[in-house]
Amino acid sequence: MNTSLAFSSIRRFLTCAFIGSVLALAPRIASAEEHGAASSVRDERPFSRAGRIVFPELAGISSGPAAGVGPVTGVGALGGVGVSGLVSYGASSGGNEVSGRSKSSSLTLSPAADFFVDDHWTVGLAASVGKYDSSTTQGSSGGATPTNLSGYDLSATPRLGRTFDLGPVVLWPKLGLGYGTARTHEAWGEPSTQTRWLTRTIFTQLTAELVFPLTRNVIFDLGPVASFALTDQAWNEPGKLSDWTKNFNLGVQAHLGLTL
Repeated sequence: MNTSLAFSSIRRFLTCAFIGSVLALAPRIASAEEHGAASSVRDERPFSRAGRIVFPELAGISSGPAAGVGPVTGVGALGGVGVSGLVSYGASSGGNEVSGRSKSSSLTLSPAADFFVDDHWTVGLAASVGKYDSSTTQGSSGGATPTNLSGYDLSATPRLGRTFDLGPVVLWPKLGLGYGTARTHEAWGEPSTQTRWLTRTIFTQLTAELVFPLTRNVIFDLGPVASFALTDQAWNEPGKLSDWTKNFNLGVQAHLGLTL
């Protein structure tokens, strides 16, 4: 089966599942609000109770680019669908002695946590740190130019959320404002030519996930994620930055999480 077609089908399935869940549960919003007092809501929906800590993105998948920076962004993505969560690792290699060989590896840590400061209201922080390395060697036929690329990126996204009880599940929109930076070093050719560049990104990110409590402390969330980013780069001379570029990304993500 074609890989890109398979991941495209996964992305469509996640999107349709989210839309279908919203349409099925939307009529319950009004009844949940009218069901009365805060005490009854608190008993029905302990997930939204003040004082609760949630780690919503421990392991899962996401489609579309993340709102990060640098070469590490999107590492592990296959056909637009990538592994995401607390820890993401990817490695690949290919080629032969004739055409040349290539290999790459990446490791990304992305902790995220949200705290209910009041019933239904959350404040949280999502952070990411990643390391990326790749290399290409020249084969006996000439082929590719020997290249070595390495880099890292850092980002942090404070965010605010509000939960809405929809019967057995919870709708949890969150809005975040983040900043990220990445440094990359590239060397190619013989004798080696080297380039260094700095990337800076300011971005907003909006998610609207449906939260399904699986057990008292384990949740599954599914929903769309949209981000808008402004990015600039400095090549070799950190003081000289390029003009800001604009990027808008839209995708779907699904994760397993933990509540305390």
